[in-house]
Amino acid sequence: MKYLLVVVLLSGLNLGVIWSQHNRLLESISIEEGLSQGMVYDLLQTKDGYLWFATKDGLNRYDGYRFKVYFNDPYNPWSLSSNDVTALYEDRKGRLWIGTQSNGLDLYDPVTKRFYHLSYKAGQKNSLSGNSITQIIEAPNGTIWVANNSQYLDRFKLPDILPDQPDLNQAAQWIGKPIHVPGNWSSFKKIKSLRDGRILMECGEEIREIDWKNDVVRPFYLPPTPDGDTAAIAFTEDKNGVLWVTRAGGYILRQKGKEFAHFAFPEKVKPLAFIEEGAHGHIWICSHHTIWQSNLTSDLKKTPVFKVVGKTEKDEIVIITKAFADRTGILWVGTNGYGARKLNPQKSGFANYLPGQSIWSVYADQQEKIWVKIVDGYYPLDKTTGVIDTPAFLKQMPFHKHSMLQDRQNRYWFLVKTWERPYRYRLKGFTPNFQEIADFPVEGEYISNVRMIEDKKGRIVIGANKGLLHRYDPASRSLTTFNFAKLLPSFANEIETVALEQDQQEGIWIGTKHGLVRGSPEGDSLRFSIYQNNPNDRNSLANNVILSIFSDPKNTNRVWVGTKGGGVGKLDLKTGTFHFYTPKDGLVNNVVYGILPDKSGHLWLSTNRGLARMSGPGVQGEGVVIFRSYGVQDGLPGLEFNTSAFFRAPSGGLIFGGVAGLTVFNPERLTGNPIAPKIAITGLEINNTEMAESDIQQLMTASGEAIKTLVLSHDQNILGIRFSALDYIAPTLNRYRYRLVGVDPDWVEAGVKNVAYYSQLRPGSYLFTVEGSNSDGAWGEEPAAIRIVVRPPWWRSWWMYTIYFLILAGLVRWYYLGNINRIRLENEIRFKEREALRLAEIDEVKTRFFSNITHEFRTPLTLILEPARRILAKGRDPEIKDNAQLIESNSLRLLNMVNQLLDLSKLESGSMKLDLRRADLGEIAREVFRSFLPLAEKKGINLTFSLDKNLPGALVFDAQKLSTVLNNLISNALKFTPKDGKVMVSVELVDGGRWTVDGGRWTADGGRLDRSRAHLLNR
Repeated sequence: MKYLLVVVLLSGLNLGVIWSQHNRLLESISIEEGLSQGMVYDLLQTKDGYLWFATKDGLNRYDGYRFKVYFNDPYNPWSLSSNDVTALYEDRKGRLWIGTQSNGLDLYDPVTKRFYHLSYKAGQKNSLSGNSITQIIEAPNGTIWVANNSQYLDRFKLPDILPDQPDLNQAAQWIGKPIHVPGNWSSFKKIKSLRDGRILMECGEEIREIDWKNDVVRPFYLPPTPDGDTAAIAFTEDKNGVLWVTRAGGYILRQKGKEFAHFAFPEKVKPLAFIEEGAHGHIWICSHHTIWQSNLTSDLKKTPVFKVVGKTEKDEIVIITKAFADRTGILWVGTNGYGARKLNPQKSGFANYLPGQSIWSVYADQQEKIWVKIVDGYYPLDKTTGVIDTPAFLKQMPFHKHSMLQDRQNRYWFLVKTWERPYRYRLKGFTPNFQEIADFPVEGEYISNVRMIEDKKGRIVIGANKGLLHRYDPASRSLTTFNFAKLLPSFANEIETVALEQDQQEGIWIGTKHGLVRGSPEGDSLRFSIYQNNPNDRNSLANNVILSIFSDPKNTNRVWVGTKGGGVGKLDLKTGTFHFYTPKDGLVNNVVYGILPDKSGHLWLSTNRGLARMSGPGVQGEGVVIFRSYGVQDGLPGLEFNTSAFFRAPSGGLIFGGVAGLTVFNPERLTGNPIAPKIAITGLEINNTEMAESDIQQLMTASGEAIKTLVLSHDQNILGIRFSALDYIAPTLNRYRYRLVGVDPDWVEAGVKNVAYYSQLRPGSYLFTVEGSNSDGAWGEEPAAIRIVVRPPWWRSWWMYTIYFLILAGLVRWYYLGNINRIRLENEIRFKEREALRLAEIDEVKTRFFSNITHEFRTPLTLILEPARRILAKGRDPEIKDNAQLIESNSLRLLNMVNQLLDLSKLESGSMKLDLRRADLGEIAREVFRSFLPLAEKKGINLTFSLDKNLPGALVFDAQKLSTVLNNLISNALKFTPKDGKVMVSVELVDGGRWTVDGGRWTADGGRLDRSRAHLLNR
């Protein structure tokens, strides 16, 4: 019953195999990928490498990763005039012309990012003849020809410098009147310039020629078909100058000069709506639902062979509306509301079978027949029909087929397992005619994984579980068993043989989940050793799970291993060291299921992320290793492959099995893409915010340089730069390296990452340069570059630095002048100190002088006073006593003056002290007054004295000093008072208990002369 279930399951695998081959080549580009709308009217690739899509809702620019969509902005006159875009054309100046369905013609300037407009305006002479544009072309003389749905052609030229206004109607130089061209314009699809300068256009079911030299349009003659029909549907011109025309009745015309030939298209499909030339010598023909491809031939009489390479899904619904071939050979087609479809001719290099079926193992025999293991058995594949079936001899073996091989004598060997428990394993041999010749038991209770190879002596080597290795010799019909479980004592019961290989020295290599085991030949036996991961040694095995092994036949000292998580590594048998390649080196994935060589010496790896090709000098010897990845976009049925599902056919073809089916290909037919891509900077992020194109344009400086300059403020210093290699074969596998001069010391190898981020950019000028390659490693010739200027904050601007300089200069000047003033003041102080010292010395000299002279005066005065006093005391003669009295008083005055000199000296030297004692102020003042009465009487001056009755009797003061003051006061008063004048001395009590001595001068008639105390004391 189990056997019948397997047969029923396998019979279901045959359905739809061939159809899936065609349909898998088409890749959908729709609104899910970012296209603004599914109705695609036109497609174009401009010189800078971008792809443009004209849709019913917006103009789309595609860089392989994302779409940039242009819409009409009613508040911006420089925006797209209408969202319904119907036609695209690039002129010789690199400007993009856009036809709309309802608002005329637009011109997009890629330098200024502005849209200019030309339109039909009723009653205006300088305008289009209609606003529904269908096709645009530039004649060799620079005239722009525009076709519209009103069945008219308009012609005009534009000035070299466009005006600074969006409306070009007045700036355009209109040529003649619109030319009326009758026909079914609803099917108008193409206008094309031929290599000889002629311009042809499709017009309904005829082709017309535009004679741009004479400004006329005339019918273009085509020979009738064998059926006598003259209708023409579509045309193109190939690189050989041959004109291809699809005709009514399913015919195709090829014409060059006067020679022509018709041939009937192999399929009766109507209509053959589009025909295009590919970049690699292909001709594409499209009906509404199917795409055919043929190689070019210079022999007009030779009927080309067309093959179906693509079909739209939902045949009756999805209709092709436009076809366009880009410069790398990809065919792009628009559809009627379902987006665009991308057809990569390189995908046809992969033949895929059994879609959706997980392939357990594969094998190819000497007759190039492919055997596929699915679930419990091996089944041969019919590559023509894609059908697998069970041969009669296998139907007679109700066993599980674990492994198979064909030996040098073309005998088939199968390791099989019985269905009944306990399981029994047997090695069965068959002749090329599938006659059983051997049936040998093999030790093992349960073998989950088993591998078989034929060694160089024709023996069958079987890798089993639990460390067992069997070797069967068909000649002697003997089985030898080896056991390497002792190398892994902790895992003896868990050892599985995942990979098996024999090297050039007849050594056996065994891949397990616990390391790489080597069986070195010693006579007829094997000596086992093991390589395992050492965390402390980066030259050891990177991962212990070995999935595949390849012994390099050209380098006997090198063995390649694929691991489950460690990438692919090469073992140098001389040194015993490994070198591993991982995604950091360009490998697409770290899980390497299979390793197969091709005839060119490249290695092909199956992974969880598609296939990878290793090339470069490092594969055969030492040096760089280059990886090229292949995925679904290249024609694979899926990305994930399976363990043990890889094999190289005798002819060199490679076979890989995965969870999505079987892939077979010849590496020599995968020519790759040698066309170097254009590199473009496609977007900017500033402070983690993506900038709109208009905002970026405002940040750009107006410059005639080829490299644009982006000017940012100091706080716009977090920058993300997006870039793209504009190659669309496998854009996600394009590779990049970039450098920001001023930040990066060297080129940054970005791999497939198409964005660079920089943070905390300091104010300054930087140059960002990026280089890119296509998925086949062809690097662009010219890098893309942008200059970035981060302006400093206002406090670090040049004018602020000028202010800082002026302030600093002012501070320096202030400091300098301050030092000068300080030095001057210090000098003045030192001078004053020296002057004060000199004056002090003078004062000291004066003091000593006054002291000395005072003593010198006192002695004679004392000698004068004593005799005068004796005379006054003992004298009897009045006259003598009067003279003695006069002598005494004047001597006392002179002595008082001498004392004053001494006091003045003390006062100036600061050594004078007050002798404060209690005394009678009034009495002292009266005595001084009395001493001046004789002088006043002599000078004829009336000297009076008054004493305040409220004055206390005893006060504390220096009597000596007060007497001196009163003497000076009265003496000066008498000195400066005229004869018959009056001097009055008064002692009064004033407010607050303070007392004062006052002196005043009066004239004889009573007039007051001066009461200023200051003047009375002047001498």
